[in-house]
Amino acid sequence: INSGFSENIATHSGGALSFNVVAQSVIMNCTFYCNKALIFIGGGGALKIYKGTVFRVSQCRFKLNKPSSGGAIESIRGKDIHILSTLFQQNSASWRGDGAVNLFHTKSVYVIGSLYIANLVKTDGGAIRVFESFDFEILRTVFLQNKAEVVHCLSIPVL
Repeated sequence: INSGFSENIATHSGGALSFNVVAQSVIMNCTFYCNKALIFIGGGGALKIYKGTVFRVSQCRFKLNKPSSGGAIESIRGKDIHILSTLFQQNSASWRGDGAVNLFHTKSVYVIGSLYIANLVKTDGGAIRVFESFDFEILRTVFLQNKAEVVHCLSIPVL
């Protein structure tokens, strides 16, 4: 809560923070700036969530974070991910996944009152990629100038 993470580098994933099998986490009023995950398959330039139960990101700012997938946040096998009143700006992924948020095998995802501006990825969702996830809701959220070479802005495959 009320923290800043700037210019951190992870050799694998989660440039600033990595959560592995965590029951519940809250990230609130934090800034993640210019964090990197270096390995080609490493995801989450700022945050990596692996097998988390409940994860809530609220009133945060993610800017200029760079991994190979999941520009700012990547979640694999999460249960409930809540992204509330959060800014994602100029995050990029060099390979695939999305420019800002990559959600893979996540039970439920709620994005409310957030702003996605100028995030960039080679394939699959310039702002958000949701893959093999079950419940997904976006409310009062704005997407501006996000780019992907294959699928623009959102990538949500039909199962």
